[in-house]
Amino acid sequence: MNAKSCFPEDHPLFICVRGDPAEYFIKRSNLVLAIGCGLSPSLFSQGISSASAKKIIHYVVEESNINRIYPTEHAVVGDTKLVLWQLIVELDRRGALKRKDITNEIEAVKRTKAEKYDSLMESGEPPVNPYRVYAEIMASLDRKNRFVTHESGNTRDQLSTVYEAIIPYGFMGWGNVSTLGFSLGVAMGAKLAMPGREIVSVNGDAGFSYQVGNYEAVVSSRLGITTGHINNSGYSPVFWGNGHSPYTSEVTPFDIVNTSRVVEGLGIHSERIEDPDEVAPALGSALK
Repeated sequence: MNAKSCFPEDHPLFICVRGDPAEYFIKRSNLVLAIGCGLSPSLFSQGISSASAKKIIHYVVEESNINRIYPTEHAVVGDTKLVLWQLIVELDRRGALKRKDITNEIEAVKRTKAEKYDSLMESGEPPVNPYRVYAEIMASLDRKNRFVTHESGNTRDQLSTVYEAIIPYGFMGWGNVSTLGFSLGVAMGAKLAMPGREIVSVNGDAGFSYQVGNYEAVVSSRLGITTGHINNSGYSPVFWGNGHSPYTSEVTPFDIVNTSRVVEGLGIHSERIEDPDEVAPALGSALK
């Protein structure tokens, strides 16, 4: 997931970073070309099913990653960019065959995925569906001048699955550390590194609870970033489990707590949205 936005996701050969399309093609492959990744599966990465029955070519700069988890048929240790250029030159020299039907197959698999989420992303029913928020974020932002990140937990799993990143450094996916509240620091750092970009982070109740005290730094630093807070009751028994933290698992529900007023008190423009049709106008106001 850390590689999301390295490859333009509107390209006809893109098969998704995670989810059904990626799993579909990995299962059917007999050769896996792993470029610049450690191939160490985790909860937030795409594993290689039936790896022992496939040939794996591993391009990586760190030698210790080779054969760590999966048996490697061929290993190339070196800088990814240099190695890829060498590979392209060699394939051009050999006149590598191209599968003319592969783009049609990719499109069909991705269409099936879209059908799974379209109704959620177009939902006009209250309460506001998180996927409707993600759809409006994609529609409202300048697709070639934006940076988006998620929070640990639900927003990560949802946003990284449906969000389409089309430029380098257009999305930061993360998960192995899973530090709640990290998205605010990511957004602030991205704005400092890319001041001309629209910067958007999306968090849930748990992430917001961890980062709320740091919004003052956003104001004092005069950083123009946008945060979408999904009231998803993430910091609750559903998320942690009753036995995990019995004194804090039951928090005040969103119909009583108004987090919009909390950040407004810090001097931040904020709007509380309860009607799905209000999401797009609110994003427009935030991005002015």
